[in-house]
Amino acid sequence: MNPLRDSALEIIDDEYKERLAFLKYEEQSEDDADADEESIFTTTSESEDLAEYSSVEHYEFDFRQEDLIQECVFNGITCSSNTETNPKYGNCYTFNTGANTSKPGPSTGLRLTLFIEQDEYLENITENAGAVVLVHPPDIVPFPEEQGLELPPGFSASLGLRLSVIERIGGKYSDCIKAGEMPLLYKGYNYSVEACVKTCYQNKLVNECKCYDTTLPNNEPIPTCVDGTKKAMEDTVSMSHWPSDAFGDKLYERLGKRSKEINETLQDLNELRRNLIKLKVFFSELNFENIKEKPAFDSVDLLSSLGGLIGLYIGASVISLFEFFEFVAKVCCLIKTKWRVSDEADERVQMG
Repeated sequence: MNPLRDSALEIIDDEYKERLAFLKYEEQSEDDADADEESIFTTTSESEDLAEYSSVEHYEFDFRQEDLIQECVFNGITCSSNTETNPKYGNCYTFNTGANTSKPGPSTGLRLTLFIEQDEYLENITENAGAVVLVHPPDIVPFPEEQGLELPPGFSASLGLRLSVIERIGGKYSDCIKAGEMPLLYKGYNYSVEACVKTCYQNKLVNECKCYDTTLPNNEPIPTCVDGTKKAMEDTVSMSHWPSDAFGDKLYERLGKRSKEINETLQDLNELRRNLIKLKVFFSELNFENIKEKPAFDSVDLLSSLGGLIGLYIGASVISLFEFFEFVAKVCCLIKTKWRVSDEADERVQMG
């Protein structure tokens, strides 16, 4: 949750400090009113300097992978990660070995031991202590600042996953566009709701304000601005205090050999719980849920229903027509009978 080492502020030039997006992120998100009244604009050259700093020097001053990730095991094998930069959290690490697991449960999933170094947290900037984790399909761009789960230090967290696939019809059954028709700012990723929202927001800034948000991708050579406008995985999280009193000495003995800093920092149980997080990510079961949309009526069903209704109406009409003729015939017979009775009565009177 801490984007930059506190000790790095003594090294970074003051000019760069003023331009670091993540140092201003909390101020803007916490006070929307002030952000609405006063926007921050940066020239194109300043934006280029910030981009250069973020892509090169930022990795040196942020928490490094070898410091943060003390243990990484996937399916019983030591794993590695890729590094990406996030405007709020600084360096983020993505684990995706591409390997498959044949069994559910924590023993075959991803297991991490994280060292968050609370003594390096930025004063008056980083409010919470811990780490943020987000599980997402590899073809969907991650947004940990909005979708991530916060993990506190001193706990062992188990994150059980279950895949849920939703297939939507689209086309003539919906006003939504087809996959691939929406040009996203995030190249190499497929469509997601968050990516779509951020793309629309950035495009609106570019078209109407002639500037863009520095925390989002953009290729337009215009001034930048930051203002106050700001396949799915179902997961289940369980947590417990970690390490236990009985396991503290063993854990210190194991991790203390990794670096001098860890050896000096984690000398008692309180420091272990203050700076370490245990994370387990695994599939709770290997079967998955597939939700597929189907039309309530397709053309065949429609024709069949229409045929049935027409047949019903025609059948009812024919029966009604015969009933009408029967009624008319009965009325005619009744009138004819009445006339015959009347004539016979007249004849009898005449004869009498």
